[in-house]
Amino acid sequence: MQEIAQLYSRSFDIELAFKLLKCELGLHLWWGARTEVVLIQLWLALILAQLLHALQAHVALQAEVEPFDVSMHLLVDLLGTMPAGSTPIIERLVQQGRFLGLIRPSTRIQVVVPAVQPQTLRPALTLTDLVRRARYAQRNRYPRIAPFFSRFTTQLLI
Repeated sequence: MQEIAQLYSRSFDIELAFKLLKCELGLHLWWGARTEVVLIQLWLALILAQLLHALQAHVALQAEVEPFDVSMHLLVDLLGTMPAGSTPIIERLVQQGRFLGLIRPSTRIQVVVPAVQPQTLRPALTLTDLVRRARYAQRNRYPRIAPFFSRFTTQLLI
């Protein structure tokens, strides 16, 4: 159960990856209509996304926090506006990260799965276990004497 819950929680990461590609890296607009230009733009965006994720992981490692505690949106913004300096960019991001809001506690939900003892597990039900005998409410209580005819039957037949 823990593995299934972890996999389900990771499905949101795919959505975040598409958001990074489309919103932050500009993949929502195509540079051209030719196949070669589209493939070049796609490969550039994918390579840049990998570099950004590596930088995010490296900043998190240096700051001794989880990678999700480093904001990808702010990282992209800071890389575009941060002036050149004598210290390496990763050190500046780690030193000023909390002040700039780059490093902040993550709002991700932690997956908690209850522990289930193996002896409490039962095999799955078969289809024959789920079939029950049909019951009809008040089937024989009030038997019909004559068949029902609609009062409009005669008008429909005319």
